[in-house]
Amino acid sequence: RLVKMLEKKSIGLLLRLSPKTGNYVVDNVAPGGLADRSGQIRTGDEILEINRRPLQGCGPAELSAICAVGTDKDIQVKYVRGGEVSEILLQVQGLFHARHNGAGLEDDLKSTIRKTAEMEARRLEEKVQQSRNQYSNRLQEEVERSRAEGSSRLELQIRVLRAEFDAKLEHSLSDIRQSHNQKLEEELEKLRIESKRRLQEKVERYRADSKARLEAQLEKLRQDSAQRLNQQLAAEKDRLESQLKSERDWLTMA
Repeated sequence: RLVKMLEKKSIGLLLRLSPKTGNYVVDNVAPGGLADRSGQIRTGDEILEINRRPLQGCGPAELSAICAVGTDKDIQVKYVRGGEVSEILLQVQGLFHARHNGAGLEDDLKSTIRKTAEMEARRLEEKVQQSRNQYSNRLQEEVERSRAEGSSRLELQIRVLRAEFDAKLEHSLSDIRQSHNQKLEEELEKLRIESKRRLQEKVERYRADSKARLEAQLEKLRQDSAQRLNQQLAAEKDRLESQLKSERDWLTMA
């Protein structure tokens, strides 16, 4: 049984129930998910507990509920690798904060697209290789049978079938590559547009904030300058009045 937990608000794992141990085994790690970001959970690990809750005996619905991710609580995972039991703490809060950052979002999306493309390419190569191996085995069996029967017509049919299969396979691979490249270009174009919009918004906010701060500083400077000038004028006035009074007293005495 496979339990898929690759949704947006889950840990990001594809688990398989092991009939030997009864534990859930990591069959795949979703690129860009919480488990993938931690860099500590690998394919083949046996997950024993999540947030102190044992997974053994849980059904798909209960397992999905246990593995649901919030935005304010980290997740504790207990797992077995190579016979050794370990525990890790997945930092959920830092992940969600990073997704709100423009540059972080761009890097995350690029990394996710790249990892998904690599994973799809590997899966496609494995399927093609498996198909080729199966077809080669069938051809080999037919060849051996034809040699035993001394038939030359079967050899010709095998060549025709092989040529047809190779042509169809090459055509299918070409279509798949073209479709995948087109989707990748569309995702990258969306990413460029979104990044440009976010950058423009930041620039506008920075300009507005800078203008407001500059105007406040200029107003404060005007007020301080006016206050100092008034103080200097008052001091000069007092000095002149004192000097004038002294001269008058001297003239009176004279």
